[in-house]
Amino acid sequence: TLWKKADMYAGESFSPDGKLLMLTTLQKPFSYIAPINPFPSKTIITDIAGKPVKTVNEVPLTETMPKGFSATREGKRNMNWRADKPASLTYVVALDGGDPAKKVDFRDEVFSWDAPFDQAPKSLIKTAQRFTNIVWGNDKLAVITDSWYDTRNEKTYFFNPSNPAEKARLVFDRNSQDIYSNPGRFETKRNQYDRRVLAIEDNKAYLIGAGHSKKGQFPFIDAMNIDSLEKTRLYQSTYTDKIENIQSIEDFAKGDVLVQVQSKNEYPNFFFRN
Repeated sequence: TLWKKADMYAGESFSPDGKLLMLTTLQKPFSYIAPINPFPSKTIITDIAGKPVKTVNEVPLTETMPKGFSATREGKRNMNWRADKPASLTYVVALDGGDPAKKVDFRDEVFSWDAPFDQAPKSLIKTAQRFTNIVWGNDKLAVITDSWYDTRNEKTYFFNPSNPAEKARLVFDRNSQDIYSNPGRFETKRNQYDRRVLAIEDNKAYLIGAGHSKKGQFPFIDAMNIDSLEKTRLYQSTYTDKIENIQSIEDFAKGDVLVQVQSKNEYPNFFFRN
């Protein structure tokens, strides 16, 4: 059956609880000097029947922006559903007008906006550099990363999304191009909404790293104490004639991990390693 009329849909996303849908459509006027990214757009929230609940974003045509690789447009951007909440939107707003040349203490601000969107959005955190991403965890813990292209600097913090007054804790401060120092990515697991959130077990978070070094590539798994930030190496591959890519931790209690192993004369295959 027809659910919504034909339109120029640019994105559809269900809320984690499955009760709302975020729909983004392209609008006119089109640009004839730029590709599709700066086209005007409108984002609305509907219920399951398709009835509009709230218009949450309207982006005008953006053919010109400030100079610089870390430049961005004004207004709400990076609008997504929070993975740890039933129906809460998050988005980012540039505090420098999107202009890297401006001298400011904070570049971006992250907001959370709870359904039914009849209350004002709440500020969660401000970033000193340009917002990169968030790994949601629970009410007290999330991981945010910001970066700056010109310096190649990348910083990762733990922060409390329920208490914006609580200072974020610096976890990593590194050069994004230095693969030898890459601490890895935080492992996630599916929550009650079947969305991936930060895997927290016994007050520990887990990092899966590619393990590049001067002697070769030896992927690893680290456990990080959330309070002290102390890391413990749980496993590191020792292969020198093949590569073992660590895909995911399947059972934290048992230590079962899904890996993919291949060599110059062995096709990539998947294995469980303890």
